[in-house]
Amino acid sequence: NAAIELGDQTTTEPGPVSAGTKIGTSLSDKLSVAGLAHIDVPLKASHNPAFSVAGALSHSGDSAVGLTTNLGLRTEKTDTSTLISVYGTISADISITDKLGSFVELYTVFPEGPPDVYADTGLTYLVTNRLQLDVHGGLKIPQENSDFFVGAGVGWLL
Repeated sequence: NAAIELGDQTTTEPGPVSAGTKIGTSLSDKLSVAGLAHIDVPLKASHNPAFSVAGALSHSGDSAVGLTTNLGLRTEKTDTSTLISVYGTISADISITDKLGSFVELYTVFPEGPPDVYADTGLTYLVTNRLQLDVHGGLKIPQENSDFFVGAGVGWLL
């Protein structure tokens, strides 16, 4: 799982490259759990690397819409300290066709101050049973200082 984010709060410079893994299992034909780990590698010296871990719970009903929620912890090393944030997400995953999908997600990051809330959406395309591409974009709620992001990702099943 890898992604590049474009749009860094108030600039259009590239954000970090994210790489991660997801290891999970099905509890039933409709319910699955997973562990996720991600690292953000900065493309510019002015950005800091970050690492996150999360647990995920997914439910796929009888329809083409599934529901996923994550709860995680993120650390980011700065020049003077290590920042630790807790985050949570909830997303609706929508199957449009056998290969094309979409998602709508809300997530909140709880840094040391007031929480940050974001919304994003995107499209996924299953190239093969082991390779998926995605494009996505989102913004901070409430919209402040043009806080937005767009990105693209590649996911493959090992």
